[in-house]
Amino acid sequence: MTGPLGERASGARSVELTALSARHEVEHFDGVRPNPGIEQIRAGIATMRRFGPQAVIGIGGGSSLDVAKSIAVLAVQRRSPEDCLRHPEVITEERRCALVLMPTTAGSGSEMTWFATVYIEGRKYSLDVDQARVDLVLVDQDLTESLPIGDSVSTGLDALSQSVESYWSVSATPVSQALALEALGKLLPAAVALHLPWPLERHAEVTDPDCRHPQGSAAVRDAVADIENIAQAQTGRGIRQLTGQLLALVGRPARIEQLALPADRWLDTMTAALASGRAANNPCVLTAADVLPLLA
Repeated sequence: MTGPLGERASGARSVELTALSARHEVEHFDGVRPNPGIEQIRAGIATMRRFGPQAVIGIGGGSSLDVAKSIAVLAVQRRSPEDCLRHPEVITEERRCALVLMPTTAGSGSEMTWFATVYIEGRKYSLDVDQARVDLVLVDQDLTESLPIGDSVSTGLDALSQSVESYWSVSATPVSQALALEALGKLLPAAVALHLPWPLERHAEVTDPDCRHPQGSAAVRDAVADIENIAQAQTGRGIRQLTGQLLALVGRPARIEQLALPADRWLDTMTAALASGRAANNPCVLTAADVLPLLA
């Protein structure tokens, strides 16, 4: 499972797939597009049911990996893929093939989770089941070297944001926090995210009434201070300044306010995301009211 260009640009098509095809019968599905919709999942399931593979191999960015996971799991279910995504409790059949993922970008983390995102009629649904847990991950950093700078920046920002989220997560452990700090130290000299400054500033002002972290609001404020201190130590700049410099490098708006998006394009989606179960891992209770002033 790949996108039409991603694996070719990274070199995976010419090396890994060529070697694989020499030893095994391979069916190549390259119908993946960014933010995959249910139509892509249906097409992939049709290919998989016709071919009957022993393994599904996803090569590419987060969308390609999500499609590979979705197809491998949903192709064997008794209900339609739409029903399965809308009602995960009907996903009862075990996956019948191996699942191998090869990321060609940094940041999505899809190769290490059992989540996959699919859109149905413009609405985001998450496949969140044990059957989507990968069997084997193949990581080759050389596959990222040929990415265009815009893609490199975007995926780097994704990785950095996930490191911050891991560090202050409600479910963080000493081990996960140590790994998050190590990642921050490596990533901050190269990247920060458009959506990173305002949550940092909001979390720096968290109080006990709007804090869900088990160690209290003081621990969250300390975590923000740690992140800012690492940024200063590694780059001599704060998060906000770094954001502007990096995004300007690739011609992107430096502040989220500059997007000036009309509310009918994002308000319902954002409100649903903030109310979702995955948002519960954030240490600060966030609502649409926190974001609205930035996008006015």
